[in-house]
Amino acid sequence: MTSVFRVTSYHKGRGVYSLCHNGREICASRQPFFDGARKLLANGTDPETLIQCFAGGNHSPSFQSTVGKLAALTVHEPDKGRIAIKRYVANPIFSGASND
Repeated sequence: MTSVFRVTSYHKGRGVYSLCHNGREICASRQPFFDGARKLLANGTDPETLIQCFAGGNHSPSFQSTVGKLAALTVHEPDKGRIAIKRYVANPIFSGASND
């Protein structure tokens, strides 16, 4: 049986949203569902775990996917043009990766 992880997003201000599960904050981010999924993976959550995303106090999910699929995506905001969902590529400066 597949696990289901229900998360809710709340606006914190200035474009930042808090992603919570059972009243506990997973992350605060401008793209909480994607960043939160990456944090869940880093903490050992199975990538096949279904994540249901609720926003603004709605009683039905805004969308659902697996933790692994959401963790692989990010929002791309070019200077001009449309916002798009793209494949996530970790920035080595922020991920702690080295060039050794």
